[in-house]
Amino acid sequence: MKYYEKKFIALMLASCVLAGGCGEKAQEKETDSVNVSKEQGKETDSEKEEPEPEMIDGFEKAEYEKFNSYAEENGLDGTNIYIDGVVKERSSENTYIFFVLEQEDGNQWLVASGREPLRKIKALDSVIGKKVRVFASYMGFSDKFEMPSCHIQGPNFYIEQTEKLGEKITWNDFKASRKQIVKWFNKNDCELLFSKSEKKKFADTYKASTGVVEEARQYSDDTFIDFYQKKGDEYVSQLAIIKNITYDDIEDLGNLSAGDGIKLYYYIGEENEISFLAFEKADPPFSLEEVEMDYKNKCKEYTYEDIARNPEETRGNDAKFRGEVIQVLEDGNSVEMRVNITKESYGYSDTIYVSYDRKSENEDRILEDDIITIYGKLGGLETYTSILPGFSET
Repeated sequence: MKYYEKKFIALMLASCVLAGGCGEKAQEKETDSVNVSKEQGKETDSEKEEPEPEMIDGFEKAEYEKFNSYAEENGLDGTNIYIDGVVKERSSENTYIFFVLEQEDGNQWLVASGREPLRKIKALDSVIGKKVRVFASYMGFSDKFEMPSCHIQGPNFYIEQTEKLGEKITWNDFKASRKQIVKWFNKNDCELLFSKSEKKKFADTYKASTGVVEEARQYSDDTFIDFYQKKGDEYVSQLAIIKNITYDDIEDLGNLSAGDGIKLYYYIGEENEISFLAFEKADPPFSLEEVEMDYKNKCKEYTYEDIARNPEETRGNDAKFRGEVIQVLEDGNSVEMRVNITKESYGYSDTIYVSYDRKSENEDRILEDDIITIYGKLGGLETYTSILPGFSET
């Protein structure tokens, strides 16, 4: 009985040793397999989390702390930077459009994208709430919004959606069309008497001026537009000198004719310089005949003694005279005349000097002995040299 009992115990122990040995080897293999899987997983994660490059096409990766101060202090104004983040919101102030870009760590940047009349709002709205990479130019620190600021105003700057890197939303994509600009001007009350554009209070604004063309002429690369606008009951003469016009062909301005209605769209800069954006023909708000009749009615009749005795007191006044032409000198469309204006029983006496520009080459010439009516501004005394040697007259 004891013999068999010992044998059974020995077999049981042997079985346990054998079973235990197999279990440890299997566990080792299983542990090794798990470790290999984990190591492979680490390599995969490492491949996914590649660091962002320090430079992309000349744009520096923006480090928040480096740029979170005034440009005057850090000396980084104008640095080209790129920023990854989410577009949080779009706002505008005094026609300036900007949006807030929030980075993954919660830091925020103010991104200026241009002026409202010149930008497509829908193009900007298409990226709100999206992860993007912005390629911009650093401007400094905004006190109002308490964050660093940059801008994307120019052909070198753009936005890429993170999911579509390589597909750029460029400056041209944001650029408003001529139709959109005109629509914006007409929607907003931008009408201004053109001569008031010189006033400082209108600096950095968008304005439009409507009037009636008196003459359009081109010299070299410039186009001169003489036109009238109405201020209350008064007709005001204006002159626009246009070197270029953003959304239209400047040569088309030369096709304007006297009496055409015109509307000019422009931006007044910080130094009151004018940048013309577009123009269009408009329904004339009045006629040139109305302007001429109004001016004639304002001109006062003077005698020769009135203007000769007090020339400085009457200088600049609108005057009317009727008299006989005694001499005509022509130089192209420029005409100089001597006209006697005091009616006598035998004709006219008392000579005044008249300077006049013909409206066109087709206008009838004025000849000596013609009786004419003159409307114009008094210019004070004029001294000239007679054709007789040694003589001069006033």
